[in-house]
Amino acid sequence: MEYSDFYKFSVSLGIALLLAAVLAPWLFLREPFDLMVESSRLKLLTPIAQDVISLRQATLLRLVPFIPWVSGFLFVAGALTVTTGLRRWYKRQVLRDTGEELSIERKKRKLSNMTAEEVREKATADVLEEEQSAFKVNSQLTSSATNILAVEATLHGRFRDCLGASHRLLINQRLGTAEYDVILQPLLQTEPDIVIEIKYIRQGFKYGWLRESVMRLAVATELYAARFDRRCLPVLLVVFASEDAPLQWEFQQLRSRVQQDFVQRGLAIRVEYIKEKAISAISCEELRHLVEG
Repeated sequence: MEYSDFYKFSVSLGIALLLAAVLAPWLFLREPFDLMVESSRLKLLTPIAQDVISLRQATLLRLVPFIPWVSGFLFVAGALTVTTGLRRWYKRQVLRDTGEELSIERKKRKLSNMTAEEVREKATADVLEEEQSAFKVNSQLTSSATNILAVEATLHGRFRDCLGASHRLLINQRLGTAEYDVILQPLLQTEPDIVIEIKYIRQGFKYGWLRESVMRLAVATELYAARFDRRCLPVLLVVFASEDAPLQWEFQQLRSRVQQDFVQRGLAIRVEYIKEKAISAISCEELRHLVEG
């Protein structure tokens, strides 16, 4: 039994004693105890009945003087029990509340914001990963990274507009060595957190790139779920810069292949895509369906 349950029992017991201090005298005094039996009627009863009534009356005569003392004792005992139980219950509750607040504070500190430089470095790394070559002109890398950040900022704005009333939006977060583009924490605690990784495709890509992206998201999501003891819904959101239909058709084929591979491993990760031009015009219903399924 927890201490809080014991203190609740103490308070309940004290309240019962207080009620007994009031009800016991009332119940005792309201009982006639054959005091209203007339002498003429008493003589008509059997000798045994007369003896029983006489005994009851004699017992009542001895107990009546003690009723105020018993009532007072019950009242004092009840008051002390309630006061002690409430005091200890309150102290225990303060410790519990403080512990929960510290636990929440520690969790908040573990999930920290990425710096602007770290965000830009991540975007640059995404560009290099897509190009599969580090031999790019610095100006081209910078331009591509800037474009990625602009696209992510637009997505962040749509998330905030459409899901801000039901979710807490966290962007560019770090937990240990894991990095998170977007985390949607529902205000309704029974709903899962949504962990979103955003990838921007300007040209082509390969199966290995998509599989590696899903794998990284799976590891980051497992770390987040274990650290915060939360159910999570991981979503890899791929943004297409071009309107190339064959590219999107190829992506859908590789997406099915990757998802089947991870389902066999017991990992449920959704992979979705959206065209860059459609981001600013996407409706809230479509966006919610995109991230929640």
